[in-house]
Amino acid sequence: MQFELTGGIVKRAQRVLIYGQHGIGKTTLAAQFPGAIMIDVEDGSGHIDVMRYPKPTDWQTLLYEVADAGNRMESGTLVIDSVDWAERLATAKVCADHEMQSIESFGYGKGYVYVADEVRRMLRGLDRLIDKGVNVVLVAHEQITTVTMPGDATGYSIFGLKLSKQIAALVKEWADAVLYCHYRQTVVAIDKDGTRGRALGGTERVMQCTHTTTIDAKNRWGIDGEVPMSIEQIMPHVAA
Repeated sequence: MQFELTGGIVKRAQRVLIYGQHGIGKTTLAAQFPGAIMIDVEDGSGHIDVMRYPKPTDWQTLLYEVADAGNRMESGTLVIDSVDWAERLATAKVCADHEMQSIESFGYGKGYVYVADEVRRMLRGLDRLIDKGVNVVLVAHEQITTVTMPGDATGYSIFGLKLSKQIAALVKEWADAVLYCHYRQTVVAIDKDGTRGRALGGTERVMQCTHTTTIDAKNRWGIDGEVPMSIEQIMPHVAA
C-alpha cells in the first residue's frame, strides 16, 4: 500500500479540561467557548445564559445526551459540568448492574475498573464530536492532597482532580489541555532574613497551564506557566 504524506500544523477541535477552586468561575469560563451547549450534570449553570440539555439523573441519560450532541452538532462546543459528578452517575450504574451497595464492595479495586470502562464509553462519544469539529470542555472540581516527604514534618499540598485515580488518569491523557484555575497568591516574608514566608490570598484569577510539583496541569498549545483566567487566553488555540 502507498500512503500520502502531509505536513504542517493540523487544526482540529480541542479537548479541554478545566478544574480549580470552588466558585472561581469555571462554569462561566466554559460557557464562553464558541457555540457552547452544556450538559449540566450538577445543575450549576442556571445563572448563565447558555444552551443546555436537561440535567441527566442517571448515567445512561448522560450517554444519550452525548450521542444526541454527536448527531445534532456540526460546530461549536459541548461542555460537561462536571466530570466528577458524571463519575458519580457511572459509579451508581456499575453498583446497580452488579447489585453492590458501594464501589468498595467489589474488592481489590475491581469496581473502579468497571467505572473506567463506562467513562471510556463517554470519551468515545466525545471523540465523535471532536472528529466533526466540535470542541469538548470538561469541568471538574479540585482535590487537595497532602504529601509528606521523609524528614519533612509539615509536607506540602498537591492540587489535582476530584476524581478517582483511574478516571483522573483517563481524562488527563485524553485532554489536549488541563487548566487549573485559582487565585494568585503573594508570599510575604515573616522574619527579617526572609527564610520564612506566608501566602496571602488575592483576587486575581489565573490559570496554571503547565505541570508543577504541586499542580497537575498541561497543554499542547505552547502556553508556559500561568496566564490570566480568561477566554481570550484560550481562543487562539481553539478552532472556531
